[in-house]
Amino acid sequence: MIEKALAQYPGIDFIIGDGHDFSVVQAYDAVFSNAALHWMSRDPRTVIANVREALRPGGRFVAEMGGAGNCAELTAALSTAWREYGLREPELPWYFPTPAEHSRLLEEEGFVVRLLENFDRPTPLDECPGGAADWVRMYAGSLLEGLPADLADALLRRVNELAAPALRRETGWMADYVRLRFAAVRR
Repeated sequence: MIEKALAQYPGIDFIIGDGHDFSVVQAYDAVFSNAALHWMSRDPRTVIANVREALRPGGRFVAEMGGAGNCAELTAALSTAWREYGLREPELPWYFPTPAEHSRLLEEEGFVVRLLENFDRPTPLDECPGGAADWVRMYAGSLLEGLPADLADALLRRVNELAAPALRRETGWMADYVRLRFAAVRR
């Protein structure tokens, strides 16, 4: 995406960085994030504070991320399969806040929230022909690390069985995504 943006807008600077330790020399007019903030689960408050510092007063912070309830059926199937196999509850790597939680964090870190939407966005899992199991491999593969291959395969088969009633359609598998979209302005 950055390569495409640079080609289309050669006079604009684009920066990639981890929000936990992100900093810039000169303040910007806007920060945009798509489907990344929910991966920065270690300390969301620090991420927001770093974005604030990267913006000039009046600068915009616009983003879309997973919201509360995102992938609820997928993660419930995953957690249930782990328990059934006597494994410790998996530590999920995401931050999916409620609108109230995220709005509060933004405001406490010096933003005025101008828009905040929370909505269901069922999404076809076109790149996951193996269903929920493929989704786990793609987005939560770290949970499988260190497991014997036969156990991982059995777990993933069970995840599919558990998730299928809610997420499998005649047209294929659907992810139960819930998105949180916001626009905020730095005070």
